[in-house]
Amino acid sequence: MTRDLVVSVLMTAAGAVQLLPLVGVAGPGALDRLYGVRVTDTSAALLLRHRAVLLALVAAVLLTGAWWPPAQALAVGVGLVSKLSYLALWKLTVAPTRQVTRVARADVGSAALLVVAALLRAAPL
Repeated sequence: MTRDLVVSVLMTAAGAVQLLPLVGVAGPGALDRLYGVRVTDTSAALLLRHRAVLLALVAAVLLTGAWWPPAQALAVGVGLVSKLSYLALWKLTVAPTRQVTRVARADVGSAALLVVAALLRAAPL
């Protein structure tokens, strides 16, 4: 497998993880299953559903960058900012739920995929 293909596969995997929260658009029940948080306030539900859409946009950037090399550096940067900002906020949270901690673990794994992709991309031939 060529280095370029490995980078593409790693970025595709990270993009797929980023798409998982999109099911939250379905509403409060889906959000409860995703995050272990009962959302009864309509404004909070709206904000979380909008978050799902924004995360899908990050996934679209990652998936585009995975297969279009001119966008790879930007895509890795956007993906890492998304994942690392969540991890920083999670770390500062007192007693996060089991589901929210699961999200953090997924972000650690997918951030690692992006770091490896970036290192491979930057390594001399």
